[in-house]
Amino acid sequence: MNARKKMDFLKIFKMFKENLKSKYVVYDNSLHFGDNANNEKINKDNNNGFFLIREKNKRFFAEVSADKDFSLKDSPVNVLEFNSEKDVFYLGLFDASVNNSKKLIEVFPDLKPSRMNKKISVGFGDRIGIASGAHVKISKEYDYFPLFAQQSGREISKTSKDCETVLHNAVMGVFQEGYEGSWGSDADHVGDEKWLNIMLNNTYLPYTMFTIDTYHHINLDGTTPDSYLSDVKFKERLLKSKKYIGKNFSFAGCNLSYNEENLHFIVSRYYKSLDFLSDCFNSIKNRIKEFDFEPTFDERDIDTTPLEHFYISSELINDGVSFSTMAPKFPGLFEKGIDYEGDLKVFAETLKSHNEIAKYFGSYRLSLHSADDKFGVFKYLREILGDNFHVKTSGTTWMESLRTIAKFNPDLFKRILDSVLATAEENSKDYYIVLDYKKINDYLKNKQLADLVDIKETRQLLHVSYGTVINEFRNEILETLFNHEEAYMDNIIKNYKNHFKAIFGN
Repeated sequence: MNARKKMDFLKIFKMFKENLKSKYVVYDNSLHFGDNANNEKINKDNNNGFFLIREKNKRFFAEVSADKDFSLKDSPVNVLEFNSEKDVFYLGLFDASVNNSKKLIEVFPDLKPSRMNKKISVGFGDRIGIASGAHVKISKEYDYFPLFAQQSGREISKTSKDCETVLHNAVMGVFQEGYEGSWGSDADHVGDEKWLNIMLNNTYLPYTMFTIDTYHHINLDGTTPDSYLSDVKFKERLLKSKKYIGKNFSFAGCNLSYNEENLHFIVSRYYKSLDFLSDCFNSIKNRIKEFDFEPTFDERDIDTTPLEHFYISSELINDGVSFSTMAPKFPGLFEKGIDYEGDLKVFAETLKSHNEIAKYFGSYRLSLHSADDKFGVFKYLREILGDNFHVKTSGTTWMESLRTIAKFNPDLFKRILDSVLATAEENSKDYYIVLDYKKINDYLKNKQLADLVDIKETRQLLHVSYGTVINEFRNEILETLFNHEEAYMDNIIKNYKNHFKAIFGN
């Protein structure tokens, strides 16, 4: 790529932005051309430039070509002609589709996600599908590994998406903001073989992280049903566990001692989850060469004790399962959209023990889920875990969408409130929250609409009702947020700065 041609791309970019600014929004950081590519063949063979634009609610890839020889797969929806000095350039406008972004990834392989390569990592969620640009912007300011694509099967189903679209939306944010760092994609809270296969079989890009949810594979009361006694796998796991009898460990002042009674309880509670995790890991390994793996136990309302944590990690490692992070269930309540509720002293002491266990094995980091708005516990992440942890956020971006709507389209926000009240029981059953309808109704009568985004009871209800709201009001939501895109992005960035200031101290 010679210098003159590079300058032409910049001129075309500016020319298009200036001449058609009444019709199109041009994303300033999105210009990509041959010098962005990391491959000599691409630099030599591909002389086209690409950037992202928007017309009202619809985004397009704009491709600049000297001879209408466009690279993107689908036919352009429009072709514009420009003159720049002595050269004629053609600008093809293509749907910002999954199909076309596949081609962009061929041209610019750095758009692909990769495995985590830093000791601090942060997961982001984008339930509407247009927020990844803000996640990229804030991630440029901090030294952590971001996972811009992170959605569970539950979230994908509730928002009527598919896992290809989730990945595509993240790539769009990376492309939009010209992000040059590494980033990841998390197939989040995979709880059964069906969703694991859906995530593995997606036709867009491989996921780089798999978070395996053991929710349905834990025996809550820890007793031993009669069916277990005849289960060969249970008996094998129980027999293997005899090696722990008489072993004693101490982690951050927490003494662990195994005997036949507590081992029988632990095996009864967790042996199915261990087998499920092992099966998932091997299924992924057979399909994907490099990936991060996270066992998670946080969705149940039983705390993971240090005794259980040590046993689980030891057994998984003995089973040949390599995991990058683990999410125990920590003491206290990690409800959606609000701060931590519980004894912070107990949380901190337990976190110390869990951290010492993770350091003992030396191959994985602790992971904190539902970290949105958990300001009460953030300081302990750095104080206790240092530079060695993973946090997952998701709903906080959704709440900033609603904040933006409440300010700029109060009529839509009022209709959203009516909808979530009508479907409150259905929407809350998949999440651990307690709804106080008397308080909610009082707030609706006495508070300003915009204030409801930050009040505990209404915030939680709005937080868990994303599926109903997005499916019912999708087009109006997109129109409002795109019409006020700068304010929307600023709200998301401000929210994450508050989170990261509490975590990182700056």
